[in-house]
Amino acid sequence: MHFYRAEVLVLKSRDLNEADKLVTLFSREEGKIQAVARGARRPRNRLLAPIQPFSHSLLLLFPGRELDTIGQGEIKESFRFLREDLSRMAFSSYAAELVDEFTREKEKGPEIFQLLLEFFRFLGPGRTETDLARLARYRVGLAYFQLQLLACVGFRPELQRCVNCGEALENWAEKGPSVRLGLDTGGLLCPRCFGAAQRTVTLSVGALASLHFLLRAAWSHLHRLQLRAAQLVEVESFLAAYVEERLEKPLRSREFLRLVTEPGLISTPEGG
Repeated sequence: MHFYRAEVLVLKSRDLNEADKLVTLFSREEGKIQAVARGARRPRNRLLAPIQPFSHSLLLLFPGRELDTIGQGEIKESFRFLREDLSRMAFSSYAAELVDEFTREKEKGPEIFQLLLEFFRFLGPGRTETDLARLARYRVGLAYFQLQLLACVGFRPELQRCVNCGEALENWAEKGPSVRLGLDTGGLLCPRCFGAAQRTVTLSVGALASLHFLLRAAWSHLHRLQLRAAQLVEVESFLAAYVEERLEKPLRSREFLRLVTEPGLISTPEGG
């Protein structure tokens, strides 16, 4: 019988019937996969551990007409801490849903796999931070993840020049403390052109500079970014609106993430 092996990250799973689970995977080799884990709802089933949400696993799969079937599995990294901590769970759930929504089945995306894997590792334990500093770091990491994912799937926002007339930002005749970005047009709009866009957001020049940094940086350089709380909120609001515009719907996990990061519940300390 034909089979294939895949290194995967588990995006989500749900009960399919009394015995089985339906699992959404993102693999390094095959991209997104919908697969059935037979008997995974039964106690002590051998597949239960490697298909836990956010797990990094090696699976043996059998192709099916509509759904593949998971035959065997072993864990490479359990990422258990993502399921046991409320804030980590919120961030990883949002990232996993982003990948699920922006990708199609069996469309290869090794760079997306690696990006999500590094984000899960970025959320890991072992740092001597206060809860507020840790949460602020997670928020910056998620902003980075979203921008890099948007670039991977062809929706990188244009932040260097006006998307309507092409005028470079540094050559704009009228410059102020803020800029306009068109959600429907996909990037910066100069003062002459922003009136033609149906949906726009305003960003301070500091928030725009932070977006430029996040598009160029590596994971190991994120600690260099000093963001004030107001600028971080600007970046997050823009990305949430931009993602929703591209997907034409809100993400289900956004409300969970909002409850974890809302300033009224857990505030972000001033930085920079």
